[in-house]
Amino acid sequence: KSDWQQNSSDNPCQAAEYGETEDYTVNIVEALSTSDFNILNLRIFPNPADTDFVTVTSSVSGDKSIEVLDMNGRKVISTIISDDKLNISSLETGFYMTKVTIDGKTSTSKLIIE
Repeated sequence: KSDWQQNSSDNPCQAAEYGETEDYTVNIVEALSTSDFNILNLRIFPNPADTDFVTVTSSVSGDKSIEVLDMNGRKVISTIISDDKLNISSLETGFYMTKVTIDGKTSTSKLIIE
């Protein structure tokens, strides 16, 4: 209703003499489930880390393509490992995001260096 003083229908599809008409379309897409967020069942430990290596495990087997980004989004490590050990000796104390891709599946986790 554009004028609450006037009598008008509550039916939004009815023709009106004045006022504003807007049509909307809502497209519903499949929502992500919780399992989509950690498809690799990724574990990085110890976390927080105070050693030169962390262990990266996953339920998916294969070589791990790993990217570590600092809090400014700069890539500070980009490597492929075939075992579970990631060398983090070059990282300074701080917070990092770790992106792991195995067999085309990717998961992201935070990593804290002490």
